[in-house]
Amino acid sequence: MEKVNFKIEVETSEMKKYREDAISSILNDEIFFNLLKEDGFNIDEIKENVGKFDRYHRSYLKNIELKKYEDCKKENDFFMYYLKKDENGFMVELNREYDAFHRFMSYSSRFIYKDFDIDNLYNLKFNDILRENLKSDIKKCVSENIHNFYIYGSHSTYKTISAIALSNYFVKRIKNDEDRIAFINVPKRFSELKDLVFGYDKDIFQNNIEMFSNVKYLVLDSLGEEYRNEITRDLILLPILRNRAKNKELYTFITTPYEPKDFKKIYTFKDNNPLAADQIIEFLVLMKFKKIFSGKLEL
Repeated sequence: MEKVNFKIEVETSEMKKYREDAISSILNDEIFFNLLKEDGFNIDEIKENVGKFDRYHRSYLKNIELKKYEDCKKENDFFMYYLKKDENGFMVELNREYDAFHRFMSYSSRFIYKDFDIDNLYNLKFNDILRENLKSDIKKCVSENIHNFYIYGSHSTYKTISAIALSNYFVKRIKNDEDRIAFINVPKRFSELKDLVFGYDKDIFQNNIEMFSNVKYLVLDSLGEEYRNEITRDLILLPILRNRAKNKELYTFITTPYEPKDFKKIYTFKDNNPLAADQIIEFLVLMKFKKIFSGKLEL
């Protein structure tokens, strides 16, 4: 029978080199090694579990490398491997979000509704608004501590982009953990609310009206472009504006192709009752909306 030769010496040599390189890399990384010592690990434990600590070290370095959420998406890598000691002093293997992914998830969790491409626009800033006058006006209003923004103009003039940039600016500065933002596409969400009125979900409808009325930051994107009737006007829009007008601590952002004075016409229906439309305009005045013209579409 032919004798089988296992290359034990080569494998042992390779493993020995791996162990030496891994241990050397860990010990030479002063910040990481101090982190291990602060968590109660010693050199003997590192040597005995070199594979786990090497994996932890590589994951730690990866966490530093991944600067942005886009980096995590590109790498398709979102969770960091690490080691800790439990209350009994035993080593446990754990996973947590990479810092970049954690920042994105914390940001995303601020939104009750996010009717925009949050994955790609979460980091949108004022400088990304490609209309200089619009960008300048918004920055000025922010510096003046304006709460309520009314951005109007032709389609495709960066109204929604401006509302996203405003949302990102304020959301990333939220200090109260209970504060949230509802960024809603009005045609979509008002249609859903209208359907609730005709269904058996009156409680859900009322809860949503109260939420939109009281959420710290509310974006009404594309207001006036919804299917407009007495229900969307009297049972949805009016109560929301009425309630928000009572609380000066709230922030409301409106994007629309209409000037406030146009609301008299577009919210007056077959009932020929201009009173409700007048009330909408009154609330806009009462809330001291800062009007910002996004511009006309240049053909």
